[in-house]
Parts: sequence; C-alpha cells; structure tokens
Amino acid sequence: MRAGFGRALITPQKPMFMAGFDRRTAPSTGTLDELYVSVLILEDSYAELFAFCSFDVLGVDSQLCREVRSTICDATTLEEDQIWVSSTHTHSAPSHIFHNGSTYDRAFVDFLLEQTSQAAKAAFFDLAPCEPKVAHTHAVGVASLRNQGRQGADFPMPVHVTKLIREKDSLSFCLFACHPTILDEKNTLFSKDIPGAAAAVLPEGNSCIFLNGACADLSTRFTRQGSSPEELQRIGGILGRAIADADYTWDRSFGERIRASQQTIYLSRAASLDGEERTALLTALREKAEACADSQMRREYDSRIAVLERSAVGAEKDRPIRVSAVDFGPYLLLSLPFEVDNKDGQELECILSETAGKPVYVVCYTGGYDGYLPSGKPLSVDSSYEDIASRYLPQSRGQVWESAKECVQNARI
Repeated sequence: MRAGFGRALITPQKPMFMAGFDRRTAPSTGTLDELYVSVLILEDSYAELFAFCSFDVLGVDSQLCREVRSTICDATTLEEDQIWVSSTHTHSAPSHIFHNGSTYDRAFVDFLLEQTSQAAKAAFFDLAPCEPKVAHTHAVGVASLRNQGRQGADFPMPVHVTKLIREKDSLSFCLFACHPTILDEKNTLFSKDIPGAAAAVLPEGNSCIFLNGACADLSTRFTRQGSSPEELQRIGGILGRAIADADYTWDRSFGERIRASQQTIYLSRAASLDGEERTALLTALREKAEACADSQMRREYDSRIAVLERSAVGAEKDRPIRVSAVDFGPYLLLSLPFEVDNKDGQELECILSETAGKPVYVVCYTGGYDGYLPSGKPLSVDSSYEDIASRYLPQSRGQVWESAKECVQNARI
C-alpha cells in the first residue's frame, strides 16, 4: 500500500470568539500553538483511495463537511464517499465555522477550504510505499470520567495507533478518547490542546493525525492540576509517550484492501426543555451546586445549569445524519457525527465487533457535528450534562445503533 500526508495552517490572523465553553465570552487574544488541517491519504493494493481530513477545531458541521469533501475531490482523484472529515474537538479554536451560528464567518470558511485544498494536494503527491504497524495500548492520567468525580480519574484511556513506515519518514493516525480541555474557559489563546502537546513529544519525522472517540463524559477535569501551558505539556506528554512507546506489531494485511460504506439516516430533534419543568430542574441543580464542596465536581453542575440557561429552542425537522464504516483488514472504524459517552461507545464497539468478526472502534466528531447522542433515559436532576444538552429524542440511540450495524456489515472485507 501507499500513504501520503499534508497539512496547512488554519490559525486565524485576527481575534475571534472561541467555541467550547458557555461561560467564555471574551474573544481570542493570541496563539499558544498553531491550528492545522491535516490530510492523510491511503491507497490499497487495488489502487482504491481513502482519506482522513482532520481539523484542529471543536467540530465541523455537516455543511462544512460537504464543502470540504468537494474541495478534496477537486484537488485529487478521491471521491466523496472515500473521505472522512473530522475534528479533534479542541475547545481553544474559533467558533466562526458553524453555518447556523451567530458568529459564522464566510470569509474564514473560504480560507479553511483553500488550506484544505493545499493539504490534500500535498498528501496526494506525497503518496509513497509504506509498511504498516499497529498498536493498542492505554494511557492513564489523561482522561477522567467526569460524572464519577475523582474516583474516575484513573481511567485507562484506550489508544489505538496505526503507523505507516515509509523510507523517508512515518505517518500515523491515532484514536484517543478525551475532551481536549486542559485549557479551560479562562483561556483565550488558540491551541490544539492535548493532540498538539502529544505530537510535540513524538519522534522527529512522525506525522500523526488525531481522531477522537467516544468521550462525551471523558475530560481532564480530575486529572489536570491546573489550566496552564505547563499542565498541557504534562498531560499531553502522557498521550505522546504512550504513542511513541507502544508495542507495535507488523500487520501487512492492513490496507491490502480498504472498503468503505456509508448511509444517511434522519433523526428528529425535539424542543428544548421549557416552562415549569425547566425551572424546577434549574432550581434543583443550583441547590446541588451550592451544596457541593468539590470545586471540580461543582463545575459539572454549573455546566448543566449553563445549558438550561440558554434560550429555549423549538422542535426542528428531521436532520440527515451520516454514519460511515471503513474496513482496513485487521479492524474497522465506525464514524459518527456525535459526542457519545464512553459506556455507550464501549457497548457499541462490542456489538459491532461481534457483527464484523474483528475489532471495531468508534470515531466521533466525524461527518458532521451534531452534539450529544442521548442515553435514552428521562431527564431528571441526576441526568448527565450530555443528556441535558442533547436535542435528540431518546429513541435516536437505537436508530444510530441499527445504522451502525448495517454500515459495518456492508463494509466488511
């Protein structure tokens, strides 16, 4: 097989409001580390192509995903169904790329597309023979289960890495599962957060694309000791060293044949909670927050309150949701445009792995960015932030599960 890599700078050259925290109201004031769009193109033994395109942003909505895929097709010989568009989900990037957002900036989006074209062309012309290695490991001290408090701080975050060894260098793509939120709402500097700090400790000549997994309830809330560049280097370094020191094994079956499958399903979005029910839930959560002695656990209640304090919105028409799977030989990846909690992600991976007869790993924030996939439980004072923030109906979870199984079955080699 062959692989090629390209990337291009997408850091704004002016102050912009940043996405990821309800309570951050100030625009950016500078740059801690540069933001990029990265493209990794793979070519199997039958000359079939597949591409990962990853942005250092909170999310890439469906409108921008369509434009990105079209841009890459124009710059290469790839077809739209051969391209996955993802984000690393950093909370230290501009918010101006969401098509229906109040800060949407068409000029900046056009700049992103120009840079994507350059990165895709570079990756396409960089295609060269490679030998694949794969590794599956864990990193402790990066992610914590934020709904479990401090007892969730020793979570063994799974890390799946595929390294493509070329004569001149090596290319990798890494699937990790954690909100890149070492830099909190007080930060006004652009940053890749965890993926950037992890990449900084990788051996020279190793270019890596980072894909984020089922991490709706995984963050650094109980692993970080502050929110500083030094703490970013410390925790990001744990992930970087896990990648560098993993026990890699040669797997020449990887990429011998690549097969992708995708389908679009339509999910209903309900009106957000309103009226007496909303008021009662807000009152109960404020009482819990007031009584909470742990400042980091109180942040969890504060985040739920912030969601309920937003302006209520009405029901919407069914939304098209893109679900995709790709079989690389030794394993498959499934992409979802949602944030999915870790328990649900693990459950889905088990179901799909049984269906496929080989490991299947879930990649989130891909093919769109449509918020949280609900657990299906009714809302209460004990509901998670993820359920309170989700706009989708409880039955959406089952619809997505069924679509995922079909995609995996259709993609199997």
